Amino acid sequence: MNRSAKFILTVLWLVFAAHVYALIWSKNLDVFPQLPEWVGVRIVCLTGLHGSEDSEQLTVYYMLIVSFVAVSLLSAVAILVWKGGSKVISIR
Repeated sequence: MNRSAKFILTVLWLVFAAHVYALIWSKNLDVFPQLPEWVGVRIVCLTGLHGSEDSEQLTVYYMLIVSFVAVSLLSAVAILVWKGGSKVISIR
């Protein structure tokens, strides 16, 4: 598979998985851990939404941004384990 196809599939995976993560998170708020307050403050500064009338939109942005970061980190760890796992197995 060429590089552009890998890039496109990776971007599609991250977007799809982040949306699914956010959807599951929105349905099960008690299951997911609470993040520190500075994360919310940083997202408010990043998005520029400061009013109470924007609270629903801010919640959606918050969930999507945090979900995207979580999925990106988990995917990066999985890729590193997948790529580096063959080296660990061959050493033994």
